[in-house]
Amino acid sequence: MQFVNALIEISNSRSSISVLKSFLILQAYYDLEKEIRKIEKLQPGPDLSIIRKSTFWDVDLDSIDFRRHSTHVIKRVFERGNEDEILEIIKFYGMQDCKKVISEASSLFYAAADNAIKYLNLDKSEIKCLRNFTGTLYQKPWLRS
Repeated sequence: MQFVNALIEISNSRSSISVLKSFLILQAYYDLEKEIRKIEKLQPGPDLSIIRKSTFWDVDLDSIDFRRHSTHVIKRVFERGNEDEILEIIKFYGMQDCKKVISEASSLFYAAADNAIKYLNLDKSEIKCLRNFTGTLYQKPWLRS
């Protein structure tokens, strides 16, 4: 509805030809996006037989767009996944993408950081959310001495 109202406002200030051009451009972008989504759906995702439904308890595992929601998927599997799931996600997204997502995350459970250190060979200092605003590493409260 907002789109139609915007076209009406444009038509009041412009000629009908420029409104038609604007509409055709928007329609072309829409069609292009629709085709891109079709192609993305045809691309294979990770092996879903390896990933447990309990890892993604809040969503339907079959409806996840693994390309579009890669950041969420990587974080979730590193936080709550087992070894097989983590290795499958690393195989699907690649080591570099997983390292980038984990190292730039604004918040992670400690389990995700521990798994990143184990499976991605990251150092604690490379994980942004483990450092405070001064750059000093946070400590696990139960490990402080």
